[in-house]
Amino acid sequence: VLEQLQAPVKVVYDDRLVPHIFAENDNDLYFMQGYVTAQLRLWQMEFQTHASAGRLSEIVGKKAINYDREQRHKGMITAAENALNALNTNSTTKNIVQAYTQGVNAYINSLSYKTMPFEYKLLNYQPEPWTPLKSALLLKYMADDLTGGDNDLEMTNAYKLLGNTDFN
Repeated sequence: VLEQLQAPVKVVYDDRLVPHIFAENDNDLYFMQGYVTAQLRLWQMEFQTHASAGRLSEIVGKKAINYDREQRHKGMITAAENALNALNTNSTTKNIVQAYTQGVNAYINSLSYKTMPFEYKLLNYQPEPWTPLKSALLLKYMADDLTGGDNDLEMTNAYKLLGNTDFN
């Protein structure tokens, strides 16, 4: 039983292993959503937020520096900060994100080396504390991924090199 919960919470996994969370209040519901999501996908969540922020090279080394530069050029951290500022203007949304963050961190804090996801052991690093900014980075990573991609940077550079007439 998690001491942060205000009331009993039940998590039921269906035949497809999809968790269904039943809670008596919203705070416990979103806390548990963070906990269960981290339990199932912590490494993926963290890896994607590192990717979004242009920090993959901290985990995998020099081979990710060009990717990190591109992500930083896109301004993903600024976009996530702006999204978080917008979310925080609504007290309900702010509370949801905070409860979710606390749930993710409760799971992270429950880990020992033995229970740590394999990927952390393989890559020799520890999960960082989850923050509301990481939730916003994940949101921005997903939005960027779902836009279908683009080659704006390459096209901008080609336009500058070739000029309007030759580019078109």
